[in-house]
Amino acid sequence: MLLAVGFIALTSCERDDICPEGSMTTPSARLEFYSIENGREETIDASSLKFYGMAAGDTLFSSSPSSNHISLPLDFEHKESVFLVEKIKEVKDPSTGTVIDVINLTDTLTLKYEPVLTFISKACGYCFTYKNITMSCTTGHSITGYEVLIEGEPSYGELLSSRQVVAKIYIDATE
Repeated sequence: MLLAVGFIALTSCERDDICPEGSMTTPSARLEFYSIENGREETIDASSLKFYGMAAGDTLFSSSPSSNHISLPLDFEHKESVFLVEKIKEVKDPSTGTVIDVINLTDTLTLKYEPVLTFISKACGYCFTYKNITMSCTTGHSITGYEVLIEGEPSYGELLSSRQVVAKIYIDATE
């Protein structure tokens, strides 16, 4: 009798609904940084750049040390996210090499998109993905140019994973 009750208890339990590791999550916009040197595209260390989320109460986002990219969160409650990009440039005396001035170079980066609520599973719930992504930014200060480039399937302009590169940003690498 005890064996029968134990068998029924074990076989009547439902499997736990656990969201598996590696499941889809709301992606961030990955930006990669480059400079043009001698006519060639070179990756650069973006750790000296600072990003401020303009709608998020001026939140500071930093790239990882010695990294050529940053992942910025997109505001799924709105159809755009605006960031202030800041680079500090030191002006040095050519004869002595001492710093004679410090200049804040700033540009504004705007990402526009359509947030899409996506059902993943009962265990994982929902996440947001983004389609029809466009980007614009001011140039001439810290940013010298940019190229919107959303890699990977399923189609151009859809951001489904934080591993996808949204844009290449070209930075003035001179100090």
